[in-house]
Amino acid sequence: MTNGNGTAFKLGTFAQAGGDPFAAIVLGDKAVDLAKAHALYRSAARRGAFRGSYVVTARYFAAEPDIAALTSKLEALVKDTAIAGGEIWTAVDPAGLPVSQEERLRGGDDKITGALVVDTLRQVDAEMLAERLPRELGGADIGLFRVLCSLGCDPGN
Repeated sequence: MTNGNGTAFKLGTFAQAGGDPFAAIVLGDKAVDLAKAHALYRSAARRGAFRGSYVVTARYFAAEPDIAALTSKLEALVKDTAIAGGEIWTAVDPAGLPVSQEERLRGGDDKITGALVVDTLRQVDAEMLAERLPRELGGADIGLFRVLCSLGCDPGN
């Protein structure tokens, strides 16, 4: 699989000797525990009861996004039957996010301060939304992803 920037990655379930299994994203030869990555962000809002097979993201890097405006946008989006659901994520502490050795060697990465994540069931709907969002959410970096599988979901969390 590749992400919206063309970076190859894999998803998998791993276990260390004597340890419990964990879900991870694999970039090159490094596996990143998804539970640890998830701990860096909190869900500010969730609308819709379903997850989709395609995800459109609007990521913010510089300033924190306007959560009220994104919540209003998400509520409007889920009224459309093409949208399965969506979520708004904010960084727990963007200034204090850990820096990996790999990131240090690359010279640092931009930290995501927040994101709107919208699930759709069909590729065409995701593509249309990804075309539309830059005009509606100026300043956001738009990504389009195909979800291969989901390990689980707790809509109440």
